[in-house]
Amino acid sequence: KPLVESVIGGDNGCAFVYGETGSGKSFTMFGDKSGSNDGLVQRTTRELFAAKEEILRQSTDATVTFEVEVTEIYLNKERDLLADTPGSDGGVVEPKNAIEAVRLIETAESKRKVRATKCNKKSSRGHVVVTMRFAVEENGVTRTGKLQMCDLAGRERTEKSGVVDKGKEEADAINQSLSALSLVIEALKTGKQPTCRGNLLTMTLKESLIGNSKTVAIVCCSPSASHHEVNSTSLDVAKSLSQLQLEACAT
Repeated sequence: KPLVESVIGGDNGCAFVYGETGSGKSFTMFGDKSGSNDGLVQRTTRELFAAKEEILRQSTDATVTFEVEVTEIYLNKERDLLADTPGSDGGVVEPKNAIEAVRLIETAESKRKVRATKCNKKSSRGHVVVTMRFAVEENGVTRTGKLQMCDLAGRERTEKSGVVDKGKEEADAINQSLSALSLVIEALKTGKQPTCRGNLLTMTLKESLIGNSKTVAIVCCSPSASHHEVNSTSLDVAKSLSQLQLEACAT
């Protein structure tokens, strides 16, 4: 809720889920799409549209715009998941209401790259980023907030997942991008100037890592004892995140 309120007020925000493959990140972000178990994306979308309706109800002079785009970072390249989606021409889309917005986002997310591995029957092979822009124009003044919600693919050990060839290439790209994000987090924690341009993931999230941004990180851990070592790594990342102070990224 505070993150959504900041975006409505014109700030940047980011929410991302981090953890090992199969630990529940996609469920946390997108739910099961049944309508009974919504994820953070669906709940946030409805919150923003409720805010839009309330602003328009209170002011006859206000104009509120809600835009969304859904992309996937796959093999360090960007894929537009809204392209060829019914009701969308791709790129940035302006849904009419929350129902349409949720439908577009869920349809786009279903087109992400997945692969069956020994660790996960439906392993995400790239990072999905849902970007929402909320702009309010009133009395000649415009404020625009930007919220990025990122379902990070899980860090993967190929000797455990059993992937080869293309699967291994995907795992390597995922691990490299997560390492780049970890370097940015470590730089922020130690007060150094972070560089975001080394990887497409950190470049995509750089505006959410500047001083006027609020960032929420959710670390997911597997309950399996065999995943203890990887869970420890995820919790180390969580500890670093809890200690960092956001600063501007170098461009």
